[in-house]
Order: sequence, then structure tokens, then C-alpha cells
Amino acid sequence: MDLGSLQDLQEEQCEEEHSSSPQNQMQPQVASADKPEAETPQPAFISVIDDIKTAREFIDALKGASLDSNISLRGLPSEVLEQLRNPKTELLNIGEPSERLSLDLFLAVDSASQDTYEEVCTAIQCHFPQENILSYYKVKRLVEDLTGICPILDDMCYNLCVGFTGPFSKQDRCPMCCELRYEFHMKKGKRVKVPRKQFHTIPIAPQLQALWRSRESADHLRYREEYTKRILKELEENNGMRKSPYTDFFGGTDYLEAYMDKRIKSGDMVLLMSLDSAQLYRNKLSDCWMYIWVILNHSPDMRYKKRHVLPGGFIPGPNKPKNIDSFVFPGLYHLAAVQKDGLRIWDASRDVVFDSNPFLALATADGPGMACMNGFVGHQGKVHCRLYCPIIGRHKANTPQYYPVRLKPNHYTVEGCSHNDVDLGELLNSFTSQESSERYKKNLDFVEHSHNQMEFKKRRLQTGICKSSIFLGLPSKHVLGIPGCFPLDVMHLPALNIPDLFIGLWRGTMDCDRTNNKSSWTWAVLKPNIWKEHGKDVAKATPYFPGSFDQPP
Repeated sequence: MDLGSLQDLQEEQCEEEHSSSPQNQMQPQVASADKPEAETPQPAFISVIDDIKTAREFIDALKGASLDSNISLRGLPSEVLEQLRNPKTELLNIGEPSERLSLDLFLAVDSASQDTYEEVCTAIQCHFPQENILSYYKVKRLVEDLTGICPILDDMCYNLCVGFTGPFSKQDRCPMCCELRYEFHMKKGKRVKVPRKQFHTIPIAPQLQALWRSRESADHLRYREEYTKRILKELEENNGMRKSPYTDFFGGTDYLEAYMDKRIKSGDMVLLMSLDSAQLYRNKLSDCWMYIWVILNHSPDMRYKKRHVLPGGFIPGPNKPKNIDSFVFPGLYHLAAVQKDGLRIWDASRDVVFDSNPFLALATADGPGMACMNGFVGHQGKVHCRLYCPIIGRHKANTPQYYPVRLKPNHYTVEGCSHNDVDLGELLNSFTSQESSERYKKNLDFVEHSHNQMEFKKRRLQTGICKSSIFLGLPSKHVLGIPGCFPLDVMHLPALNIPDLFIGLWRGTMDCDRTNNKSSWTWAVLKPNIWKEHGKDVAKATPYFPGSFDQPP
């Protein structure tokens, strides 16, 4: 499911909704006519829906991940590959003053070119000939050794449709826009193929190994195990009851069950993956997509700081990628390989080598990005919840967007949305991650077995599923679960979405139907004059805003 087609999908859903029968049950049900009557073995079903087939091909490729495969080995220096199996057992340090100077210069001109670094080095050596400054290549290798950041380049569509990975790896044209993958240059009298555009992947395993090669960093990484022991001790002393406040992810039931089931062991790194886009320049079309890794083994006051967040991959803009799976595939393939084969790590604090199987706890994104990662229809679909709870949305007559309205409006008779009021307490009491996962697998199979496009659209509307998530290709033992690993977005909701909605309501500027009269809005208390006075008060308070706010409102 690509980002650009979300609006088309929502419009299709609205059209389908008006032609379908009412759905008065809160949980999507598979129609009995579509269930096979016999239980005799059937040949493997091959989907006729292109998005479903492609998603399954990526998943199958991930299931075959191994450190011995060409895909996992491709692009990494030989010494890095050797280190994955036999980690270095020496502390990270900068021994020579010349190395420290070289690093300082490299970091000072990080946004400039290689020529700039070399020219600065030449100027210094002219005045201080005794300084043995490292070459650009050697200082980059030193940075890679200290941080574990070893970029891998993969070809991509010039228009950002897909990355040429997985099932697209052998294609010479983009499967969506048909743009050529290569252009040809003359080099030493020969015609050479050159990729037109590429994106970067930063494998996670070398970065994890580097974290343990510092005594201080290794000690910080023990936070997860210490916190888990405290929680388990508390539960044991209080007959399974929790009395202390919830302060971290590790106090949750899903994590504790995975730990008790030995899916997470001592030394395993628990990861959070986050995908988002950023506009690099204010007045220029420059969207760049990226994903990062947050190491949950760190304490909450450390894990989200820039110095502790690890890069995962970068997709250059300015367009939006149309197949996210193809861009995150190299990073997830590398993760799947070390999850299955194990990652050898040297603990600098205890001077021991141990095996770690990284555990993917959470995969996060905003609404549009999450729809691409989890294969759901998005936040404006009929079955829209990213946790896959059984609530069904409602929409106004002749409009495409669905909303999670729990209470049935008065005199409301829209087909497919006229179910009774939803008791949130009752819904949450019966909703668990395990129940959600089982219902998801059942409905995913139902959608994937669509026999034609029309049947697929009907089942997509009914279940809220467009395709399988690429995360199904990771070893199930080392993932929190699908869709359990897709948490709620608590960043955009309280900081951006809800304030934007309430301010529009309070000012009386929100769009409404023609039958609705804004002058009757008793809650519209921030009339123009009051709003201007409020703005003046905020301006007067500007000197008292902390400098960390970057820019006052």
C-alpha cells in the first residue's frame, strides 16, 4: 500500500460502503459463503492482487535471511563481516593525538566535501609538518570502527517508487513508472552502467557491537534487566498485583510474557524502529524519509537522546516512496539474519563474549507511514485501529472518511455504520494482544484469498487489511507480535492533532455542514477579539520561554 494512494483507497471504500449490506457487529466477520465447506488439503493459493503478491515475496525473502547469504553480506567490508561472528575484544578508544585531531576535523566539516577535509589537512601540515593527520579514507574507517556505522547503498527508482531490492532486485525498470534503473557512462573507452539514484541502509548489528565496547555504555545497557527483575520481584511479593506506577515499556504485560516465555533472554537488545519523513529545506521541495533504531535497553532518560539513537536508513526525496517495503527490506533482512543466527558481542564491562538475539519490540510511524508498514487501510478507514481493536468507524452520508465515533448519532441511518453504541470499557475488557493477533491472521488469510479485484475491495473494507505486513517475515520468536508491535501514536495526537482540532472549535473556524450554524456554537469562546488579546499575552510572555523551545509561538 503506497502513501500516494491512501485518498483513492478511502474514496473507493466509501463507494463500496454504500453498495454493501449493514455491518452491525463490532468485530469484522468472514462471510460464511466464502468459507470452504470441506477440510481437504488445497494447493497453495496464488493471489491475483499485485500488492498482496509483492508483499508475500518480501516476507518469504526475509524468512530466508542468514548471515551466510549474499544479500546479508553484500556491501559490507570484509572486516565488518568477520566482526559479526568474531567481535573485537578491545576497548573503543582514540589512542594517538593525531587520531583525535583527524576526528575533530572530520566532524567539523561533516557537511562539506571530501576535498574540503583534504585541503584543511594540507593547510595544517604545511604549518605543522610533524602532524600525521589521517587520510579521508582512514578517518572514515576510524569513525566506522568507533560507531559501527557502515552504510550500504542500494539502487532505487529515480522517481522514488521502489527500491530495487527483494523481488525487484533484478529489474532494470521501475515496476510502477517504468523509469530506467541505470544510465550509461563512458569510462576508459567502455560503456559502464551507473545507477541513477541510490538510498542508504545502516545495518544495526555493527552498531550494537560498538555499544558494548565501552565500559560505561555496557553498564547503561543493563537497565532493562535490572528493571525487569524489580518488576518481577514486586509481582511475586504481591501475589501478581502491581502497586508501583507504570514508568516504562518493560512494565507491560506483553513484554513480561515474552520474557517469561524466554523469547527475550539476558543480553538481548530490545529495539524500537521508527519511520518518518522530514523536509530538509524550508522553501524547497525536499522530503527525505528515514528510519531509526531506539535501544530500549537504555533508561528512558537516555534512549531518546540524539547521541543514543542509531540510524537505520535514509531515502532521498523529494517524492514520497510508493513501496516502503522495498526500502526497509535491506535493514530488516540484516536484522532477521542476526535474530536467527545470533550476534556475538563482547561486553567491555565484564570482559565476556555472549550471544544476543535482538528483539524487535515496537515499530512506529505516523498515520500514513504506519498504513504502509502494517498493511492496514489507515486511520480514515472503516476498520482503522492500528492495534486492530474491533471498533468499526462511522461516516457521514456521501463522504469517504470514517471516524471512530462510539455513540450512534440521533436519527442516523447510514448503511454499514448504524451499529449500536460502543461501550469502551466492555470493548477493552475483551481485547488483548493475543486476541487481536489471532483475529488479524484469520482476516489476513481471508483478504489474501480474494479471487478478483472486486472481492478484494469488499474484503478490504470488511477487515481493514490491504496486504500482509513485511514484519511477518521476521522470526516470530524475536518480535513482539503482529499487530502488537505497532503502538499508538502518542506524539502527534496530544501535541498536534488534538490542539489543532480544539483551537478550531474554540475559535469557530472549523469547517461544518451548511445545516450547522456556527453562531450557535456555545463552545466558540475564542472570538476574533479575544483571540487577538490572547496572542498579545503570549507575545508578552516570550522572554520567559526556555531557549530549548527553539522558536517562541
